[in-house]
Amino acid sequence: MLTTPFTELLGCRLPLQQAPMGGVTTPELVAAVAGAGAEDAVLTDAFSVMWPNGSEPLRTLRSALEAAESFQGEVVGETRMGSTTLPVPRFGVPCPNRETTGAIAAMVHYAGQSVGATSQVRPAAEVVTELAEGAERLLRRWG
Repeated sequence: MLTTPFTELLGCRLPLQQAPMGGVTTPELVAAVAGAGAEDAVLTDAFSVMWPNGSEPLRTLRSALEAAESFQGEVVGETRMGSTTLPVPRFGVPCPNRETTGAIAAMVHYAGQSVGATSQVRPAAEVVTELAEGAERLLRRWG
């Protein structure tokens, strides 16, 4: 066990935390990420509609960019933010959540190049445990 102010504050064994997405993402997004390789995460500024600062580059799955480019229409679906339902414009910045409807494949699928290391769907607790145990082994070995 490694003790730091962080581990004491949160009551965890190692100073390593991960935010789970299972409660907010869609099955379509999970499948797209699990099936993607590093080369499938593209840098683009296409998804900038609704972004307050204008166009800024971000990484999204190539399949989402291609689906948005070929989508006919200006609104790809609707999403909920709190108690508000909002239209999602084509090339809009809102990422689909469990309450999003419409052409999910044509919405931004934020993903970095590490998406290539994701090949299966696993509970976050299992992944965090594996990472923490591996980190603890390395820290002990390094002394």
